[in-house]
This record gives sequence, structure tokens and C-alpha cells, in this order.
Amino acid sequence: MIGEDGRLAQCRGESKTGTPGGAAVVLQPIPRYNLPMIRSAKEILEDTRRLPPGDFDWLIGELLQTGDGFTDAEVDASWKAEVERRVADAEAGTAVTYSWEEVEAPLRARLAG
Repeated sequence: MIGEDGRLAQCRGESKTGTPGGAAVVLQPIPRYNLPMIRSAKEILEDTRRLPPGDFDWLIGELLQTGDGFTDAEVDASWKAEVERRVADAEAGTAVTYSWEEVEAPLRARLAG
């Protein structure tokens, strides 16, 4: 049950009408850390996909910003270093490379089924 303050609460006691269940309803907040996690990630994802586009974009942005702790500049520098390393490996002939035919055949087989 949701209390007047908008928080989740438990009902205790009996109804005011004297019907089974009792006299008065006393709302007591339930600490959030006591609530079980009953929704699966799949259910949360389904709900997220129903958000209006602006809310969806905001949520994705927040999730992307909060996990790794790196700034955009640090991420950009890391990608730049990785690209430069790969180019240097290719130019030195030490990179492992594949022909288009070697890549295409397994992809076509996977897509076929």
C-alpha cells in the first residue's frame, strides 16, 4: 500500500468498520533495503523500452556515464592509443589479418542458420 507521503507502507490492524481485519489502519514505512528484488533484468528492460524517447535517451546516457568512472577525454585518449597501436602493428607486418573470404564464409554460414 502507498501511504499519503507516497512511500510504500504496510497495513496493520483492523478496519474502522469492525469487519474482519480490525479497527484502524496504521501505515508504517517499509525500509527499501528490506524489499526483495523480484523483477528480472528482462522485465526492467521491457519497461525501459516503453519509456518516452526523451526519458529513454536520458536513462541510457546516465547508465553509460556511471559505470566506468572514466571521463570522455580519457576514453578518447584510450581509443586513440589503441588505433595507433593497431596501425603500427599493421605497418610493421605483425598484426594478424584475415582476407575478406576468410571473414565472409563463417558470417554467411551463421546467417544462413
